Amino acid sequence: MLKELVERGYRGWAIYLDADAFILDQDFDLEHLLTTQANKAAILTLAGAPEGWWDVNAGVMIMNLRHPSTRSLIRRWKELLDRVPDKVLMEAEVWADGLDDQSFLQVALRQWPAIRRHIHFSSMDVINSPQASFIRQFIRLMGSVEERSLLIEREVASILLGAG
Repeated sequence: MLKELVERGYRGWAIYLDADAFILDQDFDLEHLLTTQANKAAILTLAGAPEGWWDVNAGVMIMNLRHPSTRSLIRRWKELLDRVPDKVLMEAEVWADGLDDQSFLQVALRQWPAIRRHIHFSSMDVINSPQASFIRQFIRLMGSVEERSLLIEREVASILLGAG
């Protein structure tokens, strides 16, 4: 999706959310965040493991498609994914076996260490965790797809009730 936005000439910010992520704080000052990080290629969070700066969680990503490093990163990331035949991806039984979007993004980052200075690493208290104040994600370590779906359904229902 990000590659398609780049190819169409879009040059603004894009927020990517996995299916197990949602916006919790509808009043969050997103404009302020994007303005203060306008010179950055992306706003990412670390996955939580002490692997390295490149060990990011791809479940919530805020990408600045105006930044040339972002467009280059997306191309590199897509090229890695394209090397794997669709059949292999479709037959993979375990998500975290290295044939997933997050693993390919991490490889692209490791192969291009200079991009680190163009990334803002957000706190998991803000985005990309079950406790995040702005965009929450119920990561796969929190149970089955059904269990995570139920958690999200409850959280979203609570948000909607509070907005009414």
